Amino acid sequence: MIKFIKGNIFESNAEALVNSVNTVGVMGKGIALQFKERFPENYRLYKKTCEEGRVTIGKMFVTSTNSLINPRWIINFPTKKHWMHRSSYGFIEAGLDDLIKVIKDLNIKSIAIPPIGAGQGGLKWEKVKRIIEDKLGELDIEILVYEPDSINLMPISTNAKLTKQRAMLLYLVELYRVLGYEITLLEIQKVAYFLQRLGQADLKLQFKKYYYGPYAHNLQHLLHHLRGSYLLTEKPILDSRPYDNIYLNNEKLAEIKDFIDKYCSDTEIQRIEIISKIIEGFESPFGLELLATVDWILFNDRENKIQTIEDFQKAILRWSKRKYDVFKKELIEIAFKRLMQFKEKLYPLNKLPILAPL
Repeated sequence: MIKFIKGNIFESNAEALVNSVNTVGVMGKGIALQFKERFPENYRLYKKTCEEGRVTIGKMFVTSTNSLINPRWIINFPTKKHWMHRSSYGFIEAGLDDLIKVIKDLNIKSIAIPPIGAGQGGLKWEKVKRIIEDKLGELDIEILVYEPDSINLMPISTNAKLTKQRAMLLYLVELYRVLGYEITLLEIQKVAYFLQRLGQADLKLQFKKYYYGPYAHNLQHLLHHLRGSYLLTEKPILDSRPYDNIYLNNEKLAEIKDFIDKYCSDTEIQRIEIISKIIEGFESPFGLELLATVDWILFNDRENKIQTIEDFQKAILRWSKRKYDVFKKELIEIAFKRLMQFKEKLYPLNKLPILAPL
């Protein structure tokens, strides 16, 4: 049975997760990047197999998570040859034929599939959707297909006006987009968090420990006032979920840049540049949650004398069992090392914890 839904594929309890990949060993954007971060062993094996020339169109590359709980399998589905190229409907059809064989061979009873070929792949989703229905419709298993987010590109009436804080945040959204990444509400939260952490206090955001890391509910209201003129969304921002995409209105980009050039100080422009460097390589919901969580603990949890990775893990467990499960030691260390590159900016000397080398 096929069910088309919207949401976060990683919240699925399916036995197998499908990951859209290319054949050159790169997982640099979108869902694939999140798979890389969440399942590093899958990425290592996938990259090695690509280097050997054994990841090809029409053939699934399957790895086991070696877990007793779901997901048990990661099915890497090649949708294009090179990450710079478009997909093709023929690639999708050939891949689905092999996916059926994999499902039967592994006796998979439930599977979650992203919008293969759409988005970065350049294919029309409605046509891909029909192909999926035709190919997989006869299978007697649970099939969850996560549809791409659609957005309402028609601006609504608004009297939104730019301020320095708004312009800086919007420009950071644009820098994120230029790198080829879509940005979610969760990621904007984390970008705004670092903007305020670096000294943009006039944002007046009230960040608190939350499910996905530091989160400020009053940021929703700031973004709400920008919707329809500077930001485009499928639904009202006040009704949006953390993983809902938010898009910058390209027609307003020149206005935003001009405003920054005219009204922002050199310090504020430098602040934007520093944030871009801090988050480089962490551009995903998972990556920014990790980075902001580690920073929050460093900056706010000094009572517990954070000095080792084990101390970090204890602090993360106090925050959330979910975080403890997904933020492995090596990921914490990577985030910590990145933050320490900017310790003079993030941690004034009177607030910098005394840390043993990790």
